[in-house]
Amino acid sequence: MATPEEAEALKQVLGDISTLVISDLVGAWRRFDGAPNMRDLFYAVFPEIIAPHAETAAEFTAAWYESLAPHLRYDAFPVVNLPAERMLGSLDWAFDAPGEATPLERITGSSQRMIFDASRDTVIENLALEYGADESQPAGTRWARYASANACSFCRLLATRGAEYRSAESAVSVVGRGAQLTNADRRQVAQGVATADELLALREQRRGGRRGALRGGRKHGDKYHDNCRCVAVPVRPGETYTPPPYVRRWEQEYERARQAAIDAGERADLKTVVKWMDRGSGSD
Repeated sequence: MATPEEAEALKQVLGDISTLVISDLVGAWRRFDGAPNMRDLFYAVFPEIIAPHAETAAEFTAAWYESLAPHLRYDAFPVVNLPAERMLGSLDWAFDAPGEATPLERITGSSQRMIFDASRDTVIENLALEYGADESQPAGTRWARYASANACSFCRLLATRGAEYRSAESAVSVVGRGAQLTNADRRQVAQGVATADELLALREQRRGGRRGALRGGRKHGDKYHDNCRCVAVPVRPGETYTPPPYVRRWEQEYERARQAAIDAGERADLKTVVKWMDRGSGSD
């Protein structure tokens, strides 16, 4: 099982790789800036810059994955799923999308997401192979979203849910909300009355397997945002995940922001609660 310290170590390395990518992209941008065919030149070098760094991220993650259970005889493998269509599509969006952000700002944000996606895909596919399950739910593995202490409000909120995500997809992208543990459930887990898996299975049975509505204004499968450095932490069957101590403060921030939204007569959905957290209603 990945501890918060191990998750932070992975995130730091991925962050360092992202920094190198951004440096290379900025260098290419400056080199081509002002050329009449600047866009074509940048399109040509973009995959050459991204691919090697994504491979490095995947290779490191494979080694990291093995280190989580050194007693198991399993050789992890790197996974890089970055087709040319995705990379070039990101460039089309970066150059042509409306808004105040510059094309270079959009490009660097998208490139960082690609680096972290190579890491996430490596973890997902190795779990699937190691446990002989499909990629969406490897052998009952649960997932936690690990976010650093300086994460944005959106990431802080979702990191408070602990290892209650049923798939890596739900930990790192927007999906309908599944069954969640209540505070009473968590007390039962702490008292040893029942396990989290047992209580979640019971709640899902009562819901008839239905997923909740999407939170906020995002679409299914959307990543949270570019520049996000959160890591999806796998929690294998029978293991537990203890989040960093600062997550407790985030839980209190969330509750205060949620109550502020209700007091203001607003619907306390994810988008609204994040808005109140950004305003400082969830701050100490």
